[in-house]
Amino acid sequence: MRRAWRELRTHPDRTVSVGLAVVVSVAFVVACLVFVATETRGVGQRLSAPSSTSDVLVDLGGDPAPVAAAAAALPGVAAVSTSARTYAAFSTAAGPGPIELQTLPDRPEFRWSELGTGRWPTTADQVVLSPGTARSYAVGPGDVLTLEPLGDRPARRLVVTGLLDEGRALFADLGDSGVVAPAFAAATAPGDRSGTVLVRVQPGTEPGAVAAALQPVVGEAGTVQTSAEAGAAALHEATGVADLFGYLVLVFGSIAVLVGSMTVLNTLVIILTQRRREIGLLRAVGASTRQVRRMLLAEALLTGLLGSAAGVVLGTGVAALVATVTGGIGAGLAVPPLAVGLGFVGGVVVTVLASLVPVGRASRVAPLEALRPVAPEADRHRHGRLRVVAGGLGTLLGVAVIVVALTADAHNVVLAVAGAAITAVGVLALAVVVVPALLRGVGLLARRGGPTARLAAANLVRNPGRSAATCTALMLAVGLIVTLQVGSATVGATLDDALDAKFPVDLVVVNPDGPLSTTVTTAVAGVPGVTATVPVRSVRAGLPGAGDDGVAELTVSAPGAGVERVVPTGLDQLTGRNALVDDFTLEMLGARSGDPLELSYQGRRGTFVLRSSEIPRSGGVAVTDAALAALAPTAPTSELWAAAADRDEARAVVAAVRQATVSQPGLRVDGSLTEAAEVVRVLDRLLAVATGLLAVAVLIALIGVGTTLGLSVLERTRESALLRALGLQRRQLRGMLTVEAVLLALVGAAVGVVVGIAFGGVGAVALAEETDMGRLHLAVPVLQTLGVVAVVALAGALASVLPARRAAMATPTEALADR
Repeated sequence: MRRAWRELRTHPDRTVSVGLAVVVSVAFVVACLVFVATETRGVGQRLSAPSSTSDVLVDLGGDPAPVAAAAAALPGVAAVSTSARTYAAFSTAAGPGPIELQTLPDRPEFRWSELGTGRWPTTADQVVLSPGTARSYAVGPGDVLTLEPLGDRPARRLVVTGLLDEGRALFADLGDSGVVAPAFAAATAPGDRSGTVLVRVQPGTEPGAVAAALQPVVGEAGTVQTSAEAGAAALHEATGVADLFGYLVLVFGSIAVLVGSMTVLNTLVIILTQRRREIGLLRAVGASTRQVRRMLLAEALLTGLLGSAAGVVLGTGVAALVATVTGGIGAGLAVPPLAVGLGFVGGVVVTVLASLVPVGRASRVAPLEALRPVAPEADRHRHGRLRVVAGGLGTLLGVAVIVVALTADAHNVVLAVAGAAITAVGVLALAVVVVPALLRGVGLLARRGGPTARLAAANLVRNPGRSAATCTALMLAVGLIVTLQVGSATVGATLDDALDAKFPVDLVVVNPDGPLSTTVTTAVAGVPGVTATVPVRSVRAGLPGAGDDGVAELTVSAPGAGVERVVPTGLDQLTGRNALVDDFTLEMLGARSGDPLELSYQGRRGTFVLRSSEIPRSGGVAVTDAALAALAPTAPTSELWAAAADRDEARAVVAAVRQATVSQPGLRVDGSLTEAAEVVRVLDRLLAVATGLLAVAVLIALIGVGTTLGLSVLERTRESALLRALGLQRRQLRGMLTVEAVLLALVGAAVGVVVGIAFGGVGAVALAEETDMGRLHLAVPVLQTLGVVAVVALAGALASVLPARRAAMATPTEALADR
């Protein structure tokens, strides 16, 4: 151990070369675990806030007043307050959404929220919003929210009077919320709200005893908890939400550790190859194979300990920084001992395990063999026939499993993923054969770039095993990113087609209470991205034959002239007395396609023939304009159908259309484009998170590229000096190493892209079959994929800067001097 420590102190550059990958891997895992724990604490603090001002909490599904009166009469109760909660749909200039509205407790000492800006609501038409809701919908004090009808109460407008002062956290914005005055409860029907009773007990009274006394009063109508129990339940809920994200980051953390272990393995192979003379000398003076092995393993252990310790410190600092940005650190930084221990021990174990193969190979070298000059061919990985055969068989087996998973009667996503994993292992095993062949092919192209490029290409194929090992880590990281990109794009394109079939109309602007204004129809028609609009007249017509339990009314809509520019398919059935209706409405009517439907409106009646179609919205039927004119001559234009040019701009178009409807409150914007915009938003967020996490694996792989080049520079000192002596300039030497790094990065990225596209398609097919998504449309996001390749190539060039600078600093005479 002492010699191992002396070796690390004498040659710190070797420790840094191996330890850097360990530091980044451990830091990533620790940062993820500490960050999730910190955010969990922040969310738990926010969710447990209602119980922080009381000793006993009663959640009810109805009016809290009777339970509050019973609680006030109990011995040992000091004070009682109530609060009501309701859920409503609202709309702003930025669009509609759901919101949870909580009334302020009727006694100020029970209020758990703090006011950030503005003032508390005092009347039923005022609201204070959470900061997250205000940011999402770009509203603030003085702005207006329009609430849709609550039960039998009409729609109403709420004026924003202030914003809450809430601790932010990544997982805390689980929904939009606001606080209203106690008078707001009168605006909701009793069945549309739930209540909370807050109880404070007198000193010396056990909250549990009061809770037990209230339980018979509440019965099955709600839950009774002490504040401690309610806080623990809230923390459990927060943990459940955060655990989902925790599992996600641990999966990607494992990938980063795997890439890090590959980088450590490759680096140690190079370092120990360069130390053959030193190891041979030790063997020659009497060191046994076991002693050499123990010394080298001790070096790996010390490197793992130092790198893991640095990774824990760095990861904790990064977690604190990120939590500060998200706001989750407001409840304090949480550093679970398990997270620190898992990261530290994992880093040490991975480093030692990764060193077993190169250490075992180096310790078995005979003294005389180690003292011979090391030929360039000597450090090639002996892949042999066994590895090639095993890799080929593994690849074939994985492909066979995938085919079985996708062609069997019961499609199995898990089996397809297992097949992809087996195939990936096979491809990685074959990399030692495939990558050198690709490098030779790329080298032929690079030879046209002049003497510097030709030298770089020749250097890459001199040590094909080393180059293949360096590229393998990049292949894995880039392949996973492209897999996610292709899978996300394919799912998005498939869902887009499914939405087209389910909702043939891109956008529908509806006024449920009357006609649309010409200002709105003109503004929507002028929105960039909207290619055509058609006004639609509609009325609410009765069903004379409906029973007491049946549907009493339907919305009858009739699109005007030019509807074919908005609805490209399905209009062939919109003729004569046909009434188009979707399957859900058919089920509500208890009818089938082809059945007659009688409608009435202001004393007029008409009989139609039901035809199944996806054109009308649920709860309505579509008829010809002539048919509606006969039933309801004065039907207003209360809808506007619109077509959009490009689904890729769905979010922007939907936002612009919603902005165009601001002049007339109470309008709804529906249609397939709104659904597509939401799908794009969700997929983009998931892809951004996953790509960001996998970027760490790419970073570790690129560290391996830089390490390989740096050690290669040391190994080729005399060669570089000879090139300098023959006239190669410093700039050309730096350029040669940069070309080497870029070619390595490009080959690794290219293989990763090809494999990633294949695996992304397989995953999307399996998911589509499992979820009955419909006909699959494979989509490859070309720009995103090329962007990944470009970033990897640029990062590879940056990774070569320090090694190239070191190589160019030495003068020819110094480098050729005999040391």
